[in-house]
Amino acid sequence: QSGPFIIKDKIVTFYEYVRQKLSDGDIIYDPLTEFSALMDEICLDTKYREEAVKGALLAGIDQKEHPSSLPKNIYGTDGEWEAYATPSRDARLKALVRETRDYLKKIVNGHALKKIKIKYEGDDMIKDLREIYRKKSKACSVRPIPTVVLTLDEVLKKIYDLSFDPYHCPLLRWGMDDKSCKDRDWFAAESGLRARIAIDINLKTDYSVRELPRAPASQVEKDNLSFDSLLGIER
Repeated sequence: QSGPFIIKDKIVTFYEYVRQKLSDGDIIYDPLTEFSALMDEICLDTKYREEAVKGALLAGIDQKEHPSSLPKNIYGTDGEWEAYATPSRDARLKALVRETRDYLKKIVNGHALKKIKIKYEGDDMIKDLREIYRKKSKACSVRPIPTVVLTLDEVLKKIYDLSFDPYHCPLLRWGMDDKSCKDRDWFAAESGLRARIAIDINLKTDYSVRELPRAPASQVEKDNLSFDSLLGIER
């Protein structure tokens, strides 16, 4: 997938683009089936990320001394960073979560305002969507360390805290701040870069831990990727 995807001068999600291109007439949405498929895709990307993180841990990268600065561009370089860091993978995961959020917005708001056609025969669509989210989240989990299990819901709550840095300990890699982990200063400094969703191969990122928080690359406003308000989830 690459974007942006544009229909009638408006940027739409990849799924919306394909749907409209293939449609012969009025589009009919199947929210339960489609949301379920999107949740499966998020799970699959999360499991792929788990394997990538495990690869870095098995190679002992987290035990090595952190370089004095990041690569010139974190999305494309060479050596250990290119082999074991996950900034591009993490950006794609965030992009998929954003796409799913946008789909939910369209379905929930469009249905309420009767602006779209949907295939649904139940009594409470939001409740049914929420139940799909809960079941899919519970069925999909990762294990940062042998004694810790995170459900997909817990991963999504930490989406901006998932560390792409292969020199970080396993708990930091999954957004769990552990005071026993080294390089927590780098974890804090990389917060702005973690807020990025678009992959930018021209972005300058070769900063030290002190320079990075003030660098242009770190000045990013986080997009709210939560599904909670759309699904009526109270925490």
